[in-house]
Amino acid sequence: MNAQYRHSQPGYLSIVISLILIAFSGFIYLLGGLAAAIPMFLICLFILVFSYKLTVEIKEGFLKFWFGPGLFWKTIPLEQIAYCQPFKGVFGGWGIRYVFDGWLYNVSGFKAVTVVLKSGKKIHIGTDQPELLIEAINSAAHGAATEVSSMWAEVKADYLKRVEQALSANRHPRSFEILADVSSHLDSRFAELKPQEQTWENFQKITTEMGPPAEYAELVGDARSPDQKGVSAGFVIALIMILAAVAAGMVFLPKLLKKDDSNLSKQVIVNDPNLIGKWQTVDFVDDINNYKPGEKRWTGDFFLKQLIFYENGQTSGPWLWTKEEIIHPGDKTAAHYYIREMNGSTYLFFEWMSGDVTIRGMKPKFYVLQKVSQSTNEGEDQNANYPK
Repeated sequence: MNAQYRHSQPGYLSIVISLILIAFSGFIYLLGGLAAAIPMFLICLFILVFSYKLTVEIKEGFLKFWFGPGLFWKTIPLEQIAYCQPFKGVFGGWGIRYVFDGWLYNVSGFKAVTVVLKSGKKIHIGTDQPELLIEAINSAAHGAATEVSSMWAEVKADYLKRVEQALSANRHPRSFEILADVSSHLDSRFAELKPQEQTWENFQKITTEMGPPAEYAELVGDARSPDQKGVSAGFVIALIMILAAVAAGMVFLPKLLKKDDSNLSKQVIVNDPNLIGKWQTVDFVDDINNYKPGEKRWTGDFFLKQLIFYENGQTSGPWLWTKEEIIHPGDKTAAHYYIREMNGSTYLFFEWMSGDVTIRGMKPKFYVLQKVSQSTNEGEDQNANYPK
């Protein structure tokens, strides 16, 4: 496969200095002999070979750069790159060194590009054609991200199709709801992957861990009638009795269903002054005891960014709340919450009722939110991704 971009920048200053020092080592040889000249000659030769050029290449999904013939190189997967921009800082020389916010690699000149990774890390690469390199990296990184998204969409669609087929075979009445939960669970698992982990193999691993598609139909029960092996008088009598019971029960069924559907939304509100206010998400952890203030464990983007709890049991999202519980009427789930004082700040641990919990029966994880204001009127809620 041909490279999308490849360019070598000569290290003119390094070449000139190295040649001068090599000539000087020859002068030392004339004065002090071979033993005195060899060490300096070898050092100068190494510097010359190492720094006479810096090559940058974009090829096969990777950004790679190296000094000289390849004595030192670095490779960055394109899907890990968020964007790149012109370097803004002080060079302080040439070679490899740490500047104010990351490592800088260059051999000549005073131009470089800053590659910003999705993790927030920055890498500065020297070049004499920064505009072309920035355009090439941004274009290639965008293409890699699109390719990953398309690959994940293909894997997800295939798995959901097989789940749908299994549910359709059983004529299950909750097929649409189950498919929505499975889709949400798949997206949650994808979001947990770091950029370097977003590969075809890991996508297949996710669907394997989700279990065989037919398992979802088995978990919720077969909605079909038992196979009939013939019609007998006993069967007819039993059928008549069942129909009579159903007819009688239908008088009360609407009221019962109405009560069940509104049970969560009509729960009595018990006030909790410690919960009222504005909270900002700071982490997402497996267990409450795993959280340490100032040490963020979650590396991806937060689905829930902030949440405001009002005095009337309402929130800025789709949830309702009462003391010790946060309720989602649409999903018919009730999650516990815990408030802790740590290092002079107040933290809320919110049980996250994802598909892992509601479908697979796994232990819930926790969103960690820090209280930023006691007032519920401070600013606008910036979280645009609440689940419906």
